[in-house]
Amino acid sequence: MNELEEILHKYHQKALLEKMETFSEKEKEQLLKQLKKCNILTFSKKIKKNFFHNAKPLTKVHVENFEEACIGRKAIEKQLVGVVILAGGQGSRLGHFGPKGTFVLDKIQKSLFQILFEKIYRIETFLNVKIPVAIMVSKENEIETKKYLKENQYFHLSEEFVQFFTQKESPFVSENGVWILESNESFSLGSTGNGAFYKDFIDSKAFEFFKKMGVSSVSIVPVDNPLADPLNPFFIGHHIHFKNDVTVQCIEQKDSKSLAGVLACKSEKVGIIEYLDLDPSMQQEKYAYLNCGIYVFSIDFIQRAAKYDLPIHKAKKKTTSFGKKIYAYKLEMFIFDAFEKAEKSSAFLTLKEKSFAPIKNLEGIDSAETAQKAIIKALNDAYPFPENFWIRYLY
Repeated sequence: MNELEEILHKYHQKALLEKMETFSEKEKEQLLKQLKKCNILTFSKKIKKNFFHNAKPLTKVHVENFEEACIGRKAIEKQLVGVVILAGGQGSRLGHFGPKGTFVLDKIQKSLFQILFEKIYRIETFLNVKIPVAIMVSKENEIETKKYLKENQYFHLSEEFVQFFTQKESPFVSENGVWILESNESFSLGSTGNGAFYKDFIDSKAFEFFKKMGVSSVSIVPVDNPLADPLNPFFIGHHIHFKNDVTVQCIEQKDSKSLAGVLACKSEKVGIIEYLDLDPSMQQEKYAYLNCGIYVFSIDFIQRAAKYDLPIHKAKKKTTSFGKKIYAYKLEMFIFDAFEKAEKSSAFLTLKEKSFAPIKNLEGIDSAETAQKAIIKALNDAYPFPENFWIRYLY
């Protein structure tokens, strides 16, 4: 039995084994080469519900505290804090053909990457420090992302302090769990979700750089939330003060139609339930707080989480097989499914107006239009850029 056959047997791909009997050796070599670069997810791999799926709504949250903000400032100044930007997505749902981070908000004339990078640069300037930054990209957008940031000189950040790591992929699967072939020498692949962050980061040079710099706390922000503050001293200081593994930023729920996950509590741990995974008996409006997708992790927790066997989620999406568009299942992991393993965690409450304006659609709810309105309002209210805090309170 050759190596490709061993892999197919291991993952119960009997139907593919039979189909590949007619494939050439060159085609099989290409398929094997592709699989070796994958993080193979499968229906047979520990499919289970989120630990928090039936947990009670979270009732205890923390708010801004000046003493904690001073702790956060000192940690940032000492280069103990690194930033990870989750940017593996494409901008196709926004009518943008390229990495989502390169999408330009027309009324502001800045890309999503530029907005976040400039916030980091402002803090670097105020504190005379260089911040380690890592960008999680996908196989699909890696080349374009690196080219775009290099062409724009990393929006004033130092090139050597901007690292990249790539999400691994896994084959799309049929209803019966059979891997989808794009052609005789290629599988139809999809990224494995933001839950792959832990292992993909740990296995990267970006992690080595963070460790070399002495980073102990990592601020995680999604590229598609232009109001996100990558270096919020209140948030980071709270995380450090309480010696948390995981700290989750949240907002009050004021709209039961929101598509954001909700915060729950079980065994004194803070967790997140996706809106689609809410138990029918637990109506979303019973949960007081929504997930912003912004976190701070201890570097030790990230290392431990990389070894966890996270639940596998499936999403029905279009892919290509032998020149035809078909529906198949993309298998992925969620970053918050590791939170049950945190030894200590808490939730940090912030205002939606200054921290949460996700861009998921071109129009309507959570769109570029609503985000731009939120940014303009926040600018008028002096919210989105943290220099006001640094200048007013810390100098």
